[in-house]
Amino acid sequence: MRKNTMEKLIHLRPHHLLCLQAFRGKGYSADFVKKMTEVHGMLRENPACRIVLTEGADDLCAACPNLEEGVCTSPKPPVFDKNVLRKLLENGSAPDSVTGIPASLALTGDLVRSCCPDCQWQEICLEVCNT
Repeated sequence: MRKNTMEKLIHLRPHHLLCLQAFRGKGYSADFVKKMTEVHGMLRENPACRIVLTEGADDLCAACPNLEEGVCTSPKPPVFDKNVLRKLLENGSAPDSVTGIPASLALTGDLVRSCCPDCQWQEICLEVCNT
């Protein structure tokens, strides 16, 4: 995780703002789960942490087996990112950084379905929405 001397920063793809809310210890690989657990814990301990939204690979992607030579091999994440950015802009959030996970992105079934269609992890998010 990158950090500057004044504050902790997390660099995330926009759709990871949703993934982290639904994280329940499952993921693409043991390394990815470990990284998700680390970032999830950081956000729980510091909910006002500054999150820099990135295009392409972020702090979580570094541990993802779908990352090859710094590029995601899945075509889905850019679509998910675009959808989440659209939601942020609709709610007046800055498109380049946020402080913590914005309330406008609180998980709901409609938000998950509209932002992350065809995501292999969608059922986990929907289960979280129903609790």
